Amino acid sequence: MPAPTPSPTTTMTCPSCKIGKLLSAFYLTRNLTPNGWCKECEKAARRQRYADTNGAVDREWRNRNQGAVNETARRSRARRKIEVLHKYGEACTDCGIDDAEVLAIDHINDDGAAHRRITGMGSSSAFYAWLKKNEWPEGFQTLCLNCNHKKYLRSLRTKRGE
Repeated sequence: MPAPTPSPTTTMTCPSCKIGKLLSAFYLTRNLTPNGWCKECEKAARRQRYADTNGAVDREWRNRNQGAVNETARRSRARRKIEVLHKYGEACTDCGIDDAEVLAIDHINDDGAAHRRITGMGSSSAFYAWLKKNEWPEGFQTLCLNCNHKKYLRSLRTKRGE
């Protein structure tokens, strides 16, 4: 049976800084119980450990757990893409296909290459993070990969005067 969800107004004293704080100031375990020190103290301890070992402990852990690290990154990228599609449209603007695996975000004004040069972004994941960070700017649309490629080919023909 899962543990009861603690009230958001419940306080707890951090054993590190000895300050009473709301539960929202603590990381919670999977069964929603506070996980030791407050977030502030946890972060400070993590930064100090990283500085003391020059990141060796973290690198060793990542090397030992590469499969889990990769899987976490894949899930994070998939969540970010779904969030972006939710904001810009969950189906292709041209053909209406709604399979998230084949959908991408397109620069409406065909200025994607210039945008990548300016921002230094190379991956779609970095682009999706940029969209969120910049509060979902206008000038983008959802296209499937086929329609995106057809749009690119049309723009090439237009530039060549065909």
